[in-house]
Amino acid sequence: MEELLKDFESRMNITVFEKDIKYYSGGATDAIVFSINDEYLIKKTSKSELDVFNEFFSKYKSDEYQKLYYINYDLSYACLSFKKGKSFDGSIDSNKMIDILYKTVSNYKMIDYDGYGYLFEDHKTWKDFLKDEVEYSLTVFEDKNTTYNDNIEKCLDYISKYNINKYLLHGDFGTHNFIIDKSNIYFIDPMGLVGDLLYDFYFAIFSNISIFNSIKLNDILKYFDRDIKYKKSLAYITFIIRLCRTYKYNKDDYNAYLKYLENSEGIFDL
Repeated sequence: MEELLKDFESRMNITVFEKDIKYYSGGATDAIVFSINDEYLIKKTSKSELDVFNEFFSKYKSDEYQKLYYINYDLSYACLSFKKGKSFDGSIDSNKMIDILYKTVSNYKMIDYDGYGYLFEDHKTWKDFLKDEVEYSLTVFEDKNTTYNDNIEKCLDYISKYNINKYLLHGDFGTHNFIIDKSNIYFIDPMGLVGDLLYDFYFAIFSNISIFNSIKLNDILKYFDRDIKYKKSLAYITFIIRLCRTYKYNKDDYNAYLKYLENSEGIFDL
């Protein structure tokens, strides 16, 4: 850490004191994350994640994202801007929030890339990525729950009929990675995903019960000019992925997901 801080001080021409540093959890990885003076965010992490940052922030440079100042591969860390604010708390009206999400993902950029899925973890097709992602997600049910399998297969088969344009997505576009500051909203900590931008749109909506419980599924499906069966299929796959993550990380909300699914089951049908 001492070498890292010396490198940072040299590059940014400032002196760092212990009181200037605030540590954060690195999430599901072994990353070391801390801010300096509430202005810079330092993330010491793997080379693969640094490569993702390099690719993502070279394309996305608007104020709603962090700014990448530099990457030091020798010391395995990235220096980014620190976005001040509070975690998403449901205080933004759901319809307004969905409009923000729609505008954001509509501005995603296409990418020239061989496969689909997380950057540097290629799948040949969009269906292959979704199949792996949902099957892995379902492993949280230790009783090998197969309740959703028939619908999942139908949805994946329908999705496979479409040629999907490749966009560079955030990849972990949930409200846990949203920062709110007054009227501004920031999106942090991208994972980098190549695929259909609708995936991030649905992923964000279904990441928080305060959003999707306030709007009917039919209204969510009105966004984007795509075949309705494709939208239903992708929305269902994404919802199941989010339901599984909630079961694993936040069981208090799990029943709300089940209730929404029960109320929307007919709408999800192809």
